[in-house]
Amino acid sequence: MKLAVVGGLTLDLLDDKPIVGGPPWYAGTAAHAFGARVSLYSAVGEDFLPTHFRALGEAELNYSNVVTHLGQRTYCFKPTFTKHGRRMKLVAKGPEIKPENLENIDADAVIVSPVFKEVEKRHLGKIRAQMLAVDLQGFLRDVDAEGNISLRPKQLDKVLKTADLIHCSEEEALALFSADSLMNAASAFFRKGVKLCLVGARDGLYLIEGSQVCFIKPSRFENVVDTTGAGDILTGAFTALILSGLSAEQSAAEALAAVMLSLKNPPPKRVPEKLDTTQLSCRVVWRKSVH
Repeated sequence: MKLAVVGGLTLDLLDDKPIVGGPPWYAGTAAHAFGARVSLYSAVGEDFLPTHFRALGEAELNYSNVVTHLGQRTYCFKPTFTKHGRRMKLVAKGPEIKPENLENIDADAVIVSPVFKEVEKRHLGKIRAQMLAVDLQGFLRDVDAEGNISLRPKQLDKVLKTADLIHCSEEEALALFSADSLMNAASAFFRKGVKLCLVGARDGLYLIEGSQVCFIKPSRFENVVDTTGAGDILTGAFTALILSGLSAEQSAAEALAAVMLSLKNPPPKRVPEKLDTTQLSCRVVWRKSVH
C-alpha cells in the first residue's frame, strides 16, 4: 500500500538543538511501521541539511518530492512543557508547498497535515486518492508577534466535507466549534457531514464514526510529558491500518497503542522499527450517540 504525507517538515528545537520533525516525519515513520510505502511532499529551507535528508532515507521515507528553497529557512518550532500540557512557539516560518506539486501524487491514501500556512484549503482540490486524511492543527493555528501559537475558530466546512478522515486534538475540536464539551463538538462534526474523526485526548482517544462516538483507553496509562509527534503518529498509524483492511475501531485501538509505545522513546526516533502493538491493549470503554 502506498501512502503520501503532505505537510511541513520541521526542525524542532530540543535542548536548543534542531532535530527533524513535523507530520511527514512522525506520520511517515508510523505508517511505514505498519507496512506502508511512504512518500513525502514538503518544502524546506537551506538549513535542512544533508544529515537531515539522510535521516529520512534511513527511515525508508521517499523524499524525492521534498523541495528545497534557497534563501529560506525550514519551519522551526520550540516546544515547552508544563503541567497544563505542551505549548509551541514558532521560531521560523518555512516555505509554502506549491499546489501544483500535489497534482500527480500516486498513493492509495494521502495525509494532509499543515503545521502553519504551508498547506491551505485550496491545496486539497489538487489531490486525488482513495482516501484523504486531514489533520486540522495547522488550519486552526494563529501566531502572535512573539511566535506564540494559539488556536482560533476557522470556517473549515469545505475541509470537513472533502476529507474521508479528520484528526484533531480535543483542544482543537473545542476551538473549531467554540464548543464547551467534546460531545457538543462531536455533534457538530456529525452535522457537518464528517464521515470519520479521531480526537486525541490526554487519557485516550475519541473515535467519531457518523453519529456514533466511542472512547478508547489503553489497558495501562503512563503520563508522558513530551508528547511531540503523538497526533501525527496516531494519524499515520490509523491510516495505514485502515488501508490494510481493519475496521475503524480496530485501527483506532491499534493506532492508540502505537502512540503510547512510541512516546516511551525520545524524539526524533520515537516510532520503533519493529512496532509490536500486542504489548499494550486498548479497548472501547463507552459508546454514545450524537444528533
